[in-house]
Amino acid sequence: MTKRYAISLKKIFIILGIVLVLLPVFLFLNNSNNAFISHNTVSSNTSKIIASNKYYDILKNNESEYTYLIYDLDGNVVEEKIVYYPPTINFTDRHLLEIITSAGGGNRQVKYYNLDKNVFSEYFYPVLDSPTYNDLVTFMDYDKKGNLVLVVRDIFDKDNFYKEYNRDFADFIAPWDVVNEISFCSDNEIFIEYFTDVLDDKGNNILKSEIIKYK
Repeated sequence: MTKRYAISLKKIFIILGIVLVLLPVFLFLNNSNNAFISHNTVSSNTSKIIASNKYYDILKNNESEYTYLIYDLDGNVVEEKIVYYPPTINFTDRHLLEIITSAGGGNRQVKYYNLDKNVFSEYFYPVLDSPTYNDLVTFMDYDKKGNLVLVVRDIFDKDNFYKEYNRDFADFIAPWDVVNEISFCSDNEIFIEYFTDVLDDKGNNILKSEIIKYK
């Protein structure tokens, strides 16, 4: 065996040894980076699927971390997000997904995904326990004067529809708790029951209910 041939053979063994050492590392990293392989084979060593649908999956990563994935009509991931409280995902219409995330307590925010148009809305906060209606949503906000108001608006484009309603909402009740009940009751009316600043004999805020014509 010539000296040059011996050196070449030695190089081959060295390269082969490096490949054998690095191959398991590469496979491990590749599997870690592809924990969510596809809609049909969502898997992870530590995550557990706690809710699943054709258009979304919710995974529990550990006791304080969750991941949700949203899929379009073709099954492609259009959003993947880590949150720290269990998210809630519902259909509010045939084409509309409601994605609710929380910061703890009753402090929740919501956004929507239109499957037909493949578009997300902005976040609405605080969300009210009212279903959407004809792509309209209700939530609480503050007007330019700093007054708490009820807002009714188009989910995806406020230029299509946006109205604010100022009522004697209780000042010392959290915005997400001040409305006791709300619902769309027709194409142009909303029923609302809310806590006012008026107190009864026991010092409790009095509830008031009314029908608001929004169109």
